[in-house]
Amino acid sequence: MNSGVLYSWTGTGWVAASPAPPFTPSSAINAIAAVGGQALAVLDTGGGIHVSTDAGQTWSKIAGTATSITGGGVSLFVANSSGASYHVNLVVPAITTTGTGSYANFPLCQHPPGCSGYTHTMTVNSKFGGLGGAHGTAGATNTYSAGAAANFNLAVTELGSFCDPFFGDPSDPSCGITWDGSASCSAMGALGGSSGPITVQVEDAFTQAYWNGTPAPICSSARVCSYVVHNNCTAATTPPDLSMSAVISSDWRNIATYLSWINAAGCIRFYTSGPWACTTPLSFINATNIVPPPYECTHNP
Repeated sequence: MNSGVLYSWTGTGWVAASPAPPFTPSSAINAIAAVGGQALAVLDTGGGIHVSTDAGQTWSKIAGTATSITGGGVSLFVANSSGASYHVNLVVPAITTTGTGSYANFPLCQHPPGCSGYTHTMTVNSKFGGLGGAHGTAGATNTYSAGAAANFNLAVTELGSFCDPFFGDPSDPSCGITWDGSASCSAMGALGGSSGPITVQVEDAFTQAYWNGTPAPICSSARVCSYVVHNNCTAATTPPDLSMSAVISSDWRNIATYLSWINAAGCIRFYTSGPWACTTPLSFINATNIVPPPYECTHNP
């Protein structure tokens, strides 16, 4: 095999990855890692860290360098030239605060002629506690001023740069979120406002999903396939927090007409109800041509 080229196993032999990655892979020991059939992590010849969540079809580069790497997806660890090990935080929570409204006919704005000549200002803020977020401890702020008859629609998003909800402590202040918004009139002062904390929940979610042979999988030239799947959960755990519609895995055409996977992901949500947002799942085959019983999927509605 050629040095600096990625290869995948077809079941009978090795073939060069297609498409080829947009970097030259390192040929050093421990420069390639994978979890499941789709999460890949590869170092380039300069120690750059590249990750793929679709079995090498597309790649992203992470800031920093490393000399060795292990795991993939949210379970990615690297070591520097001194041998110190670090977890790469691929899950960075974000909070968006929005503000909308029109105060043209606000009851107290009765200065002749109406609200003409006066200005309204709206401000929204998103903030993480502890060390703060991408914009520091003050958070991210968006302010807009316009005539009193204007409609206001503004938003601001803050990233929790110092929050690692899965390998860190989700109760750490740096994972705590607060928000506030206010509106004011140049003549009357404050028109109103609101603020509050947001509860953050995280979990490791597991869901069993199956492919029953139809429709046919869509496969790349490197024999990496996308299967349309259905959740296989018990009635008590339906719908699962991690709902699966597709799985990327190796090519089982002409071998199997029924495949089942256990899929794992880290999930996060704000407040204590509502939908979960999950990382790209890691999928592990657990049955071939055998229909397994419904699985106790992760279910926290």
